[in-house]
Amino acid sequence: MSQDTTGVLETLTINTLLTASRIVEQQVGGTVQTIATNGTIAIPTYQSVVRVTTAGAVTGVILGVGSTGGQRVTVIHEGAAANTITMAASGTSNVADGTSDVITGPSARTYVWDSVTALWYACH
Repeated sequence: MSQDTTGVLETLTINTLLTASRIVEQQVGGTVQTIATNGTIAIPTYQSVVRVTTAGAVTGVILGVGSTGGQRVTVIHEGAAANTITMAASGTSNVADGTSDVITGPSARTYVWDSVTALWYACH
């Protein structure tokens, strides 16, 4: 089983009374998903960075459903600039801004899952 990210816990001790921690995502080797029109960007369990590419411009794309409120996922589009990824309508794509959400290559976009609306919201 390949993984695209692993979480590493970093702890910083300021003094004996204050300690701060955060989980840092690290990308490791993994599979690039090739997305086609009306395809789905799958979010593997315990991963928050997904690598994708396309053979050309694609539309009607779906982003897999989130698992918990506040979950974040970053989609890295490794394709050419002309090979845009356009999401399907909001109710189909699980992305709040639906067809207005276009990812050009090469670039990345981070989304946050809202478990109340059951939609991903792009972080701009």
